[in-house]
Amino acid sequence: MSSKIKNIALSLSQTLYIHLKTKHYIYIIFVLLFAYNAYHSLKSSYTTDVYEEYCMEESIVDEDQDVYHRRDWVSNAKGYCEGYWSYQSINAKSQKVKEEIEYPYQTAMEDFWGEIYEQLVTRDQWMVDSLANLFEETFNRKELSRVEAAELIVNFVQDIEYTFVSTEICTDYELREYRGRCIGEQKFGILAPSEFMHTLKGDCDTRSVLLYALLKKFDYLPIIVVSREYAHAMIAIDLPVTGDHIRYQGIEYYFWETTATGWSVGMLPPSMNVLDYWKVALPPFTLKTSELL
Repeated sequence: MSSKIKNIALSLSQTLYIHLKTKHYIYIIFVLLFAYNAYHSLKSSYTTDVYEEYCMEESIVDEDQDVYHRRDWVSNAKGYCEGYWSYQSINAKSQKVKEEIEYPYQTAMEDFWGEIYEQLVTRDQWMVDSLANLFEETFNRKELSRVEAAELIVNFVQDIEYTFVSTEICTDYELREYRGRCIGEQKFGILAPSEFMHTLKGDCDTRSVLLYALLKKFDYLPIIVVSREYAHAMIAIDLPVTGDHIRYQGIEYYFWETTATGWSVGMLPPSMNVLDYWKVALPPFTLKTSELL
């Protein structure tokens, strides 16, 4: 498409130069109108495909610390490119929400984390709503199926490079282990959804909480599962697929690893495939226990 525009532009500039010298003003006006119509015709025909093919991923921070993120990722062998604004004021509210959560009294690991996850999902909806609107436009434009739409959302998060989130100051070992991608002194060792989308830094449960909230917006049935033995968290989801799954209240939920690209729904990492080690931390809840649905 770019070569077509260049050829048209070159041809028009040569034509304009000739007729300016001969003062053919009516012809010049005609050429300009033709150029305007040609440009918009090409733009409407090619913008989406070319923009996604040549997308440049970047994050632009302004003087107020608001950030424009342009994300480039692949889902179902197709490239996608979307941009969104994340505002520092929302990021600060998100941080405050997390700081206000009290430490749960539950002794079971899955109950402890489940209470924290539910608080984050229900109280931090700012970026979730914004992203949901962005994805809905893409779903409609691309006419995606239910499975393809879920894959698009999860692949979007998987594509974000992993960052370890710690409750303490990052140690030298952690900085080496995660190639400098460590963020420390975070309550519970997690980022709330709006914090995650502002910084693009997140670990396993940071990603799982965002995905849980996003998938709920589109009436999917996700859960968050945790493992003490693997020190890990991920989502699982009720979809018409096959593979590794956990049964909860009579429904099969298929595991979905979120910390790296390449993991499909229903595929547990081989090093984490003992099903008994996985517990449901956040089930699909209703209005009785949350404000989400």
